[in-house]
Amino acid sequence: MLSTYNDTSGGGSGSGSNSNGGALMMNVTEIFALLKKLTPLQREELSRSLQQSIEPDEILDLLQGGSYDDDLSQYTQYQLHKALLLYVPPILILLGTFGNIFSFIILKRKAMLKFSTYFYLMILALADTLVLYVGLLRLWIGELTRHDILVTADWLCKLTNVIGYTVSDFSVWLIIAVTIERYIVVCHPLKANSLCNSQRAKKVIVALLGAMFALNAHFFWTVEVRQFKHSQVPVRVCAAVERHAYVMENVWPWVDAVVYSFLPFAFIITLNGLIIRQVLLSRHHRHELRSAGIGELGGGGSGGSGGSVTEQRRPSHEGNTRLTVMLLTISFAFLLTTLPMNVANIAATFCNVFKNDLQRVAKFRLARTITELLMYVNHSMNFFLYCATGQKFRHQLVWMVCYAKRPYRLSWGSEHSQATRMDSLRNGKSRKSTNETDLFVPVKTDMYLPLKCNV
Repeated sequence: MLSTYNDTSGGGSGSGSNSNGGALMMNVTEIFALLKKLTPLQREELSRSLQQSIEPDEILDLLQGGSYDDDLSQYTQYQLHKALLLYVPPILILLGTFGNIFSFIILKRKAMLKFSTYFYLMILALADTLVLYVGLLRLWIGELTRHDILVTADWLCKLTNVIGYTVSDFSVWLIIAVTIERYIVVCHPLKANSLCNSQRAKKVIVALLGAMFALNAHFFWTVEVRQFKHSQVPVRVCAAVERHAYVMENVWPWVDAVVYSFLPFAFIITLNGLIIRQVLLSRHHRHELRSAGIGELGGGGSGGSGGSVTEQRRPSHEGNTRLTVMLLTISFAFLLTTLPMNVANIAATFCNVFKNDLQRVAKFRLARTITELLMYVNHSMNFFLYCATGQKFRHQLVWMVCYAKRPYRLSWGSEHSQATRMDSLRNGKSRKSTNETDLFVPVKTDMYLPLKCNV
């Protein structure tokens, strides 16, 4: 409808010497102003009359195009809906793009990829970026140009739906995979080495991507570019093929909600509950051991390296706990940002919002826009969650910012001596040199540790 409108207006401006064309445009303007004051029924009756008396048909398209939105524009909810679609998407796209790029660069470092959890998160950054560009960018461009690129070609309608749904579901199930892995590490630590490794993570990722593609491949034959008439005006939309319309409108929203939200919701709530329970039990158990003095088995060791077994294991335990907290934050944030969207989709199947109750339509569009943008927030905020809750991630980010161009690397020739040296620095001992670069020596190693910038 937009292209028709543009062609008509362009023709009028290009033939300013045509007095008949100018008079016709004047009449159309007057009639259009009159239409805005009429009820929908009166407008439809007048349109039928105009269709018989005015040629060509493009003039009728110009006359009636956008009248429905014009009626909705009187409501504050609709105005807010349009403002959100215009100003929020570019912010989310910008933040999400840079955040996901930084996340990918940091997570692909060797120090991070030793852990399969970070491998999942690295792929998640790529999937989230695709979601933003296939879904949100298209939504924003459509708002700017008033033209949905999906209706440009039949293959584009099909392919965009397949890619969009596949990467969205894939992104969600990557979070499920990370949650399952964290459950194994925390609740079944003896199985962690065999079940939680990079090789297995790669197989899981390929399997998830294949499964999500198979689930959404039906869009290749269930949707197409169709032409409808709204108040006698032809409108092109990417919609369900007529013979699959019932399934796509009444069954598929439920399937999509189960795969994208409800089933992940059940997994995350259950597994996170078990993880939190195990963490609390472990903390209580360690407290009892320290209270009983059992943890002092390693005291008075030779070489002046005295310290309890509990103290020696504390750094590893604290690092594991911090990673668990970060992953719990990510999974709960996913729930908060995606569940409202699926509730709105299900609600749409129960109530026909395309009625004459324009205020109801305006309210629903606002609610749908808010929940949809909230869903895209989930795909653009992970970098900030990593920074807020992931200490190892912050260390790598600080190293990249502070030391990326320095030729020195940290020597890890002796883990024991390095740990002792770090403990001395933390405790304020061994102050014979305050130069931080004493810890950096030019040796060949892939281990990096940011010591200058506090995190």
